[in-house]
Amino acid sequence: MNKTAWIGSGVATAGAVGLTLTLIGGGAGDVTTTTVPEVPTTSIVSTAENTTSTTFATTITTESGLVITTDTSDITTVTVTEATSSATTTATTKATTKKPATTTTKKPATTKKPATTTTSGKSVREQIGDTAYDYYKGIADDLDTTFSDEDILKFYKEDSHRWVKPKKLLDGDKIADIMLDLINEKRVALGRCELNTAPIAHEIATVRANELQILYSHYRPDGNTSGYIFTEYQYGEQLGGETSYPDGNGGWIMVPAYTVGGKENICPGGGQTTITEESEAVAFVEAFESSDNHWNDITNETYTGVGIGVSVELKYGETGYYYQTRCAVLTMSKTYG
Repeated sequence: MNKTAWIGSGVATAGAVGLTLTLIGGGAGDVTTTTVPEVPTTSIVSTAENTTSTTFATTITTESGLVITTDTSDITTVTVTEATSSATTTATTKATTKKPATTTTKKPATTKKPATTTTSGKSVREQIGDTAYDYYKGIADDLDTTFSDEDILKFYKEDSHRWVKPKKLLDGDKIADIMLDLINEKRVALGRCELNTAPIAHEIATVRANELQILYSHYRPDGNTSGYIFTEYQYGEQLGGETSYPDGNGGWIMVPAYTVGGKENICPGGGQTTITEESEAVAFVEAFESSDNHWNDITNETYTGVGIGVSVELKYGETGYYYQTRCAVLTMSKTYG
């Protein structure tokens, strides 16, 4: 009975295993203590000497032995009447304080859960694959701890974006369109004109972005410099002469040389499959903006044309699925259809 109840001019305090009744009144003196065995209902009646009969009565339900203490010499008798029998007990001792006994409830022993399996009986490693399983085991080793199979399965489900192949891939063309809008906003803020693009300019830039997946360089996979792509497409303005160009059979041919009057700016990107077209476009533009040489070229006031290409590839490695993106921004003195 973990509560306190006021009884007439006395106070009753219940502990974990009993109840103490203190009657207030008179001077300090001996203490009368009576222990009441556990009963469903206990009535307590007290009478003071040399005064008009005073009764302090209540009904208390106890869970174990009951200790009743009076702290005044005026009180000489404590009468305890049980629900099924009647008895009177009086004892006189010096004042003492008796603490109720305490009990402790122990938690039930836990049992270790068996390794998690599916209804088909597959182990966690079989459910999620070696790559994911070893990935989390590696993290545990790095932290100098251990993960149970149940832990690993929980982490796997929480990181589903990492391990589950996305149904829809990022759209590289959409990223390029968003980038053009962001770049033009920044150019206008600097007092520059907006850049225009054209289908062929976009196509050439996309080819270069795809080549960057193979060889991240201003050289093309065939060994030529990136500027040769304009000669290949015969896009831009002729330089007034010819240049050698691979014929595809190990030889060389002479072709008119072309240029667009700008430069090639490239940037790597990518990350976990939680990235979006918008976030990747912002990341590319911020990366270019953080490089003075690239940003000065992209915001050059003499340019009016541009080709922007973005290549997106989905990869799978030790950390799960992730995007590898490459971007090429080809600045031009103008667009050529």
